[in-house]
Amino acid sequence: MRDVEVLVVGSGASALAVSTALIARGVRPFVVDAGLTSDSVPQTPSHSEKSGLVSLGTKTFFGSSFPFWQPASEPIEYQSSQHPRASYSPGGLTRVWGATVDFHHFNSAWINEAVPEEIDLNFVRSTLETTMGITESEILGSDGALQNVSRACLHLRRHGWMVRPSEVAISSLSSSLNSCKLSQQCIHGCPNNAIWFAGDQIRALRDDNKLDYYSGLTVKSLSPDHETVTVFSDRGTLKAKFVFIAAGPISTAAIMISSGFVERLDLKDSATVFGGVLSTASTSGQWTRHLLSQLWITSPDRKFKAQIYPASDEYGPRISSAIPQVMGASRFTSWLQHRTVPIIAYLDSSLSPILSVSRSSNGRVKVSSADQANADSRQGFQPYLRELALRLGMNMIFAPWGLYQFVVPGGGYHSGASLPHGRSSDIYGRPFGLKRIFVVDSSVLPEVQAGSITPTVMANSHRIGRVAPLL
Repeated sequence: MRDVEVLVVGSGASALAVSTALIARGVRPFVVDAGLTSDSVPQTPSHSEKSGLVSLGTKTFFGSSFPFWQPASEPIEYQSSQHPRASYSPGGLTRVWGATVDFHHFNSAWINEAVPEEIDLNFVRSTLETTMGITESEILGSDGALQNVSRACLHLRRHGWMVRPSEVAISSLSSSLNSCKLSQQCIHGCPNNAIWFAGDQIRALRDDNKLDYYSGLTVKSLSPDHETVTVFSDRGTLKAKFVFIAAGPISTAAIMISSGFVERLDLKDSATVFGGVLSTASTSGQWTRHLLSQLWITSPDRKFKAQIYPASDEYGPRISSAIPQVMGASRFTSWLQHRTVPIIAYLDSSLSPILSVSRSSNGRVKVSSADQANADSRQGFQPYLRELALRLGMNMIFAPWGLYQFVVPGGGYHSGASLPHGRSSDIYGRPFGLKRIFVVDSSVLPEVQAGSITPTVMANSHRIGRVAPLL
C-alpha cells in the first residue's frame, strides 16, 4: 500500500468530524475502515430472523453493511457472547444509533474542565441539519398510554427534572412513519435511509475529491518513530506522518494494546436498563412501526437520563417473555403489553461498571467485565427509578423490578473514557506522550455522560481536528 500524509482509522461519526476539520485546514485525509462494502442499503432480515431481534443490548447483526461483521482475523476475543462487539463496518455504528441527538440536554462543563477550548456543538448541529435534518419527536396522538406518560412527566419539572421531546436526526419524522414497512429497524438499520448515517457523508466527501477512502482494511497495530507511523493491517503495512484513530473505544483499545503502548485499558460505561411504565390508558391497539425516542427525562444531577418510546412489536414481546405463562396469563399479558410504555435509561459513568480490555494468555486482546457488574448497575439505578415512580403520580405505575432488563456492561454502546484528556492523553488526544497519534473517538472523553454521546464525540473530534499540531 502507498504511504500517506494523514491517516484516519474508522469511518463513523468521529471519523467524519475529524476529517471535516482536517479538510478545512487544507489537509487531504486518507480514511480506512474494515467494512467489506460501502453499500448503505440495509439488509432486511427475514421474519424468522426478526424473531430473534429481542435484545437491545446486543443490537444484533442486522442493519446496513453488517455493522457487527467480524473479520476472519478478528483480533479481539470476548469473555461473554453478550459483551458488545467492535464494529467493523462503513459508517461505524451510526446506522444503528437510533438517531437521538438531544442538544437541549447537552452539558459540556465536565469536558471543558479537561480542555481549554469550548466544546462547540454548532458544527454537529449544522452537519446534521444540512445533510439530514433535526426533528423534535411528536407524541403520537393515537397512543393514549404514551400521551398519559407525557402528561405525567410534566410533574417532574416541579422537582428539578428536565423533560423535553426528543430531538432526532431524521429526514422527516411524519413521512418516514408513513412509509415505514418494517418495524425494529430504527436501531438495527433504517429501511428507508431516513436516519442520519456518517458513512453517507464520508462517501460524499470522497465523491467531491476531498478525501481518499479505502474499505476492507483492519488496522492491527502502530509503530511510531520520529518522522512517521508504521501501520500494520490485515492488508499489509503503510506509513503515515500522522494517524487519527476514530475506530471506537473497543477497537482503539485493541490497537493501543497490540501496539505495546499499554497492557490494559478500562472503558467507562453508561449503564443501560430496559423497563417500562404501566399506564391507566391503553395504546391505540396497533403498535407503531418506528422505535424513535419520544421523550428525554433527565435527573436534576444529570447522572440519570431516560428515553420514553412508543409501544411496538420490538418491545411488546419483552413484556410477554418476562411473565410466567400460567393459566390465564395470555389475556393479562395482552392487557399489560398495551398499557406499558417502554423506557430505556442510562447512568453517568461515575455510577456505572467498568469494561476491561487487556491482553489474554494467548496473546490476543480480550474484553471482560467484573462478575458483580449487573449488581452494581441495579444499585446505581434504584434511587432514580424509585424517585421517578414517586413523582409520576398515581396514573403511572412503574413495572415491577423483576421486569427490568439490565444490559451487560458496554451493551448500550455508550462506552469510552479509556484514554481521557488530562490523564492518559493530552488535549489533542495524543496518548502516552506520542506525538503523531491522535485518538478522537469516545476513548478520550473524561467521562461518559448519561444518554446519547454521539454529539459530544463529534464535537470533540472536530475540535481535535481543528487544533491538532501537524508539524
